[in-house]
Amino acid sequence: MPDSPQGAADWTNYWQAQVRDAFAPSASEDKALQALWFALFGDWQAGDRVLDIGCGNGALARTLGTFADAHRRRFSYVGIDEAEISDTNGHSFEYLQTELVGGIPAEAGAFHAASFDRVVSQFGFEYCDVVRVTEKMGGWLDSDGSVSLLLHTRDSALSSEVNYTLEQMRMAEESALLVVVARLLSRLAEVGRPVDTDPKSANLRELINSICRELETKAAELPNPSFLIRFVSLCLGMFDTRRAHIPPSIRLANLTLLSTQLIHHKARLEQQQRVALDEAGVTRLADLLSAQGFRCSRSEGFFFDKAKIGFVLAAERV
Repeated sequence: MPDSPQGAADWTNYWQAQVRDAFAPSASEDKALQALWFALFGDWQAGDRVLDIGCGNGALARTLGTFADAHRRRFSYVGIDEAEISDTNGHSFEYLQTELVGGIPAEAGAFHAASFDRVVSQFGFEYCDVVRVTEKMGGWLDSDGSVSLLLHTRDSALSSEVNYTLEQMRMAEESALLVVVARLLSRLAEVGRPVDTDPKSANLRELINSICRELETKAAELPNPSFLIRFVSLCLGMFDTRRAHIPPSIRLANLTLLSTQLIHHKARLEQQQRVALDEAGVTRLADLLSAQGFRCSRSEGFFFDKAKIGFVLAAERV
């Protein structure tokens, strides 16, 4: 969940695009995530009521539904998110009753006492007001309830990827490549002639090429240059010969849409960078749970292929 009203808008933009996950794992990573959650679900009882904080479009609901059907245990699931979400569950689970609700910050949740037996979150809990939500969560859970969280941490591979991408976005923004591409498309719309027959258009095209060469040189020096490579490809794709039949005005409209999506993407990455927990933050969260009468049963990094993906924190009522 986002940490501001504008943050909610940035995530609404993402979830309304019908995506399934904020973190898009590979097939192997997806299996590792499922194995993690299946282990955390292992001792849950049929009939347990589940609250998912920062549910997005129901990634964890799908995992729980798969578990429920495989083990023939009925659960009821409620997922909440501050953003306006779009339920892309795409599955019909026999043993899981699901409800996904957008526009509800976790700290504004108004659930009755003992409404749930389990609280879960996959890369969502850290976006909320952790202190307030932990306090309220103590009331939402039944006397033998439990909490299972997979958290973003600053030392994870995901956080490194975020930092790399934000740095590449900074380089791309400083290059003003999108601005020059927009100027060339506007010029082509005005004169209605190919680049090579209009001196100003030709100069703009050469400027675009020189900026792209500079960005490609910078990309080669980065540990993970995927964003810059895709960014340059998208910009050059505006002039692909296969799109020559598309009027420049239409391509300019597509470029404007791309720019808007990049702004939202950057804002989401900046949120993730801010909310990722350091070691002290994880300890503080564990202490908050302890103060609410929970005992931590699992507190460890979650790794895939030797890379840290996040941090697992699980606790039960005592």
